Amino acid sequence: MRKIFFISTTTLAIILGVYIYIGATFDLYTLHAPVQILIGLVLLLGGISQLIGGPKPHLAFLFYFSD
Repeated sequence: MRKIFFISTTTLAIILGVYIYIGATFDLYTLHAPVQILIGLVLLLGGISQLIGGPKPHLAFLFYFSD
């Protein structure tokens, strides 16, 4: 169960981070670009940190209830 949560949250964070970052870069949204770029980078780096096994306090609550 932990592996399913890990894979799904990592994939979602990376996809969402890339989506927001690209949308802000090419001005596809009505939100302010610097804020969107920051959100996209945080999500992208969060997904990458999960892949390399770094600390994941932002997603740790998902794993507390998985047993």
